Amino acid sequence: MPVDTVRRAVNQIIRQTTYPTLGANVYEDHLARSIGERLGKRLEGALVREVVAGGPADAAGLVPARRGARGEIVLGDLITAVGGVRVRQVEDLIAAVLEKKPGDVLELAVARGGDPSRPARRLVSLVSRDALKRVRAGRGPRQRRGP
Repeated sequence: MPVDTVRRAVNQIIRQTTYPTLGANVYEDHLARSIGERLGKRLEGALVREVVAGGPADAAGLVPARRGARGEIVLGDLITAVGGVRVRQVEDLIAAVLEKKPGDVLELAVARGGDPSRPARRLVSLVSRDALKRVRAGRGPRQRRGP
């Protein structure tokens, strides 16, 4: 089969695939560990870095980490489980989301302020990445951001 034919077929499959999203970004594992070390905490899970205004994570009340008045890091939510399955690292969260489709609802266990003694449960309705882009475009640059 000619390579151009394969390339066209692969590109068509990619364009037709709908990927789900929470509407939140998380810190890479090494950055979350570094933040935890600076704060004297062990952060096991996915630390929320950004929540897109108007997106599913925002509607569910997820809180990103942020900078305080004196520049200190104030922890937001740490996602510790999805549907009862423990999240130890970012890849666990990504895998759980990608197993679903837009419209599915995920139950997230979060540690508020990165503190496991402050557990919370949040239900998040996944949307497609394209739908989230439309939300972002309609709301302009306004986003709840972390550090």
